Amino acid sequence: MDNLYNNEALLSCSILEMLKHGPMDYARLALCLPLAVDDSIRAVFLECQGNRDEFMTKLRTNSLLLLNRKYLEYQPSILNSLVILSQSGMIDYDRDKLFIDGSHTNMAESEFEFGSVRLHQICESISILIQMFTGLSSQELYSELNVEL
Repeated sequence: MDNLYNNEALLSCSILEMLKHGPMDYARLALCLPLAVDDSIRAVFLECQGNRDEFMTKLRTNSLLLLNRKYLEYQPSILNSLVILSQSGMIDYDRDKLFIDGSHTNMAESEFEFGSVRLHQICESISILIQMFTGLSSQELYSELNVEL
């Protein structure tokens, strides 16, 4: 079950997990999601145990990770997931921020218990990612990770 075919489902759950921490702009969400969802990037991230400098260095020096390419590959699935969540009324946006719709806050704040090891690992890594990048603007994050828009 944990394969490429269910990326929209995993991304939808991951988006809700990220938005549990508060409203977020699309640019930051779109950059952080591949870091959490992509297995090879997440493995490097978890190996660094939340050390931002070490993680950034490994991302820049490991040509196998190709963050910019993976960022671009995930964008269609991220957009599909946002549409699904928006049309179902789970999320909303105001100006430049995405957030969990107030009427779904309780459901979105519950723990995901779907039996997916991958989803569990993704959800655990999201909190660490958000803490690690606190204090950096979205623009600084793109610049530090050398991701081209």
